Amino acid sequence: MSEVVTDAIAKLERLLRESDDFSEIGNAFYDLVEIDAFLDMGAPKENPRLAGMLAAGAEKLFQQPCSIPYSLFVYVPEFDFYHGPAFIESHSANIFYFAGIDLGMLIVDAGKTHFLRLSAIVLEGPAHLANPEEPASD
Repeated sequence: MSEVVTDAIAKLERLLRESDDFSEIGNAFYDLVEIDAFLDMGAPKENPRLAGMLAAGAEKLFQQPCSIPYSLFVYVPEFDFYHGPAFIESHSANIFYFAGIDLGMLIVDAGKTHFLRLSAIVLEGPAHLANPEEPASD
């Protein structure tokens, strides 16, 4: 495995955890995907959690449910890392996600560039328990 790739992944993960400058994080991601050795790693893999995060992020950004006509998640198991392109309505987007730390970013070009840091909370049990206003049924 390339030390250049390992260093770029480590930098991206560190920035994602620590930086409040989202453009710096986005630039680190785009630097990573310009490394040929990185692009040779991984393969397409479905990820329902990431698909849900993409849809929720799009809804948060555009303040309404959005059509996502295309998305592709590439999984790089050496880093437990997903990345890929998407379209949200007619806007191009990129998403990346470190599954091991449950943290990622959605980058959307919608006239200007929008950045959303992403994380998921998985609730156990029946879905109705996620709403504290709704009583549990036996």
